[in-house]
Amino acid sequence: MTPDEAEEACLYAMQLLGASVLGMTLKAAVELKLLETIVRAGPGAVLSPSEIAAQLSDNLQAAVMVDPILRLLAAFRVVSCTVEAGDGGRALRKYGAAPVCKYLTKNEDGVSIAVLGLATTTKYYLKDAGLEGGIPLNKAYGMKVFEYPGTVAWFNQAFNEGTRNHTTIFTRKLLQKYRGFDDVKVLVDIGGGTGATNL
Repeated sequence: MTPDEAEEACLYAMQLLGASVLGMTLKAAVELKLLETIVRAGPGAVLSPSEIAAQLSDNLQAAVMVDPILRLLAAFRVVSCTVEAGDGGRALRKYGAAPVCKYLTKNEDGVSIAVLGLATTTKYYLKDAGLEGGIPLNKAYGMKVFEYPGTVAWFNQAFNEGTRNHTTIFTRKLLQKYRGFDDVKVLVDIGGGTGATNL
């Protein structure tokens, strides 16, 4: 490798090792409703961390945690970021909704694919399954993947809501492109889950 190739490989290795941080950060942003707060401000609006935090908590220190979360998400184009001169000449970051926020916040049908992410970012024993074989979630919880939701209410709710939201969004997209259902009068969803394709 040339020195430039070695540097690029090193930076890429660091990026790969830090990739889990994005998932955890995005999960926190969804749970805190940071993206919904930004989107609710309207198209083209930008908000400071303090303005966002004020809508979520009475804790004056909340903005200190909101800013690094959004700064990381800005690096991955989940939100936009502009920098202005703040008090005393300090940099003041303001965040706006990037196009991907359309799918990470509730749409006109009241659904978002972000909900599915909340259900899937739980502990999985990938290393153990890789070494020993088997399904990671089965190893983590000692039961099959479809038994687990019946034992943990929050996971069951998040999984069902997430799959319903995912189905609603992608079925609508499918129907916008695929014309094979134009003459169909009744279409029955027998795919399981909650048993409903909501459009």
